[in-house]
Amino acid sequence: MIGPVLDKFLQDFFESLVGRLFVDGLDFTSPAAVDLRPTSTTMQVQYAARGDAALRRANVLGSIPPRNAVFYVFASAVRKDNKASEWIGWKSVLKSYAKTCKHVSYATIVLFERGRRCARLDRSLGALDNAWLGATNGYVGRRPRVVPSDGFIPHDHSEYPSSGPIYREVVTGVNHNNLPYNPASVNAIARALFAVGAQQLPLSP
Repeated sequence: MIGPVLDKFLQDFFESLVGRLFVDGLDFTSPAAVDLRPTSTTMQVQYAARGDAALRRANVLGSIPPRNAVFYVFASAVRKDNKASEWIGWKSVLKSYAKTCKHVSYATIVLFERGRRCARLDRSLGALDNAWLGATNGYVGRRPRVVPSDGFIPHDHSEYPSSGPIYREVVTGVNHNNLPYNPASVNAIARALFAVGAQQLPLSP
């Protein structure tokens, strides 16, 4: 019984997470998601707008390393930051299983098809970081750009163009989705607002 269960699990995992990058119903091939790519026409037009460039700017940016960035971004998107490490652990377990499954299954004719699936999962998990890096940072030739990023938007596409004074702070360990509520970034945002002259914020109604 365990063979078919594992086969179904591997197929579902691959198709839902690795094969199509669907997480919590978010489709990264949708028109709105495509517009967020650094190379999209929408992003290029927005970034080129400099009509109010003389105004003071406050840029507070999150920064995380590219390794496992996809898990941190998704965890924060669903407000489960504490789950990221657990999911990364499961990825390591799955990759270890897939590698063992591949070698064992390829050794027997009857399990060859399962070995092929395990090999596909092993390759996909190994390529996940580069796939996410390329989708969010863009490519240089056929290689993903390796530039500072908050895990979703690279810094060079997060900083609004300005010729006026700029307050800039990079908060390490904070990603694109938890920037508004992580205590470290909230404090950085407060410092940035004071730096550009927001001495007193209006109260919410």
